[in-house]
Amino acid sequence: MRIIDLYTLPIMHSKLELDKNYQREMNNFIKEETSKPGAVRSNVNGYQSEDLDPLNNTFLNLLKDSFEEKANVFSQEVMKINKTLSFGNMWLNVNGYKDYNHLHVHPKAIVSGSFYCKVPEKSGPLRFLVNKDIPLFVSDEYIDTFNKYNSSWFDIFPTEFDTLFFPSWIQHEVRPNMNKKEKRITISFNFS
Repeated sequence: MRIIDLYTLPIMHSKLELDKNYQREMNNFIKEETSKPGAVRSNVNGYQSEDLDPLNNTFLNLLKDSFEEKANVFSQEVMKINKTLSFGNMWLNVNGYKDYNHLHVHPKAIVSGSFYCKVPEKSGPLRFLVNKDIPLFVSDEYIDTFNKYNSSWFDIFPTEFDTLFFPSWIQHEVRPNMNKKEKRITISFNFS
C-alpha cells in the first residue's frame, strides 16, 4: 500500500537580520506611516496603509530587494514557475488588541508574504486554510491527531524579523491579537 499526496502547499520562511540603524529606521517609518490615514483591505479594525513606495525610503527599499530575491527563489526553485517575478506592492499592517485580518487571497499576484516587524506574545498566528470542508464530514472529536490529511487549517507563529512567503492563491487570515498592551506590526507584499 502507498499514499499518493495529490498536492502540497509550500510556505518559505526567512529571517532578516536588521542592524540597529535599520531597526531605528523601521521604527521611525512605522511612526510616520501610522500618522497618515489608512486603507481598508482585509483588516478588521487595526490599521493598513495605502501602498508604500520603497524608492522613497531606504528601509523599505532594503526590504523590497530582499523580498524580490527570495520571492524569485521560492517561485522558480520551489513552485517551478519559469518567470522572473517583479515587485507588485507592499503595505503596513498594525493590529492592536482583538484586531485581525479576515480570510483572503491576493489576486493578480504569484507570491505574497509578510515581514514581521513586531510580534508580541499572544499577538495571534497567521492561519492558512487548506481543507476547510473537512468539519462537514468528520467532527474534530473523532480525530486522534491532527495532520496534513485531516486538518482544515494550519497556524504559523512567526517571531520578530521573520518573513513568510507563500503562493498568493492560498486562503489565509491573521488571527486576533490578544495582547492588550502591544501591537502586532507587519509589512505585507505581492510579487507577480
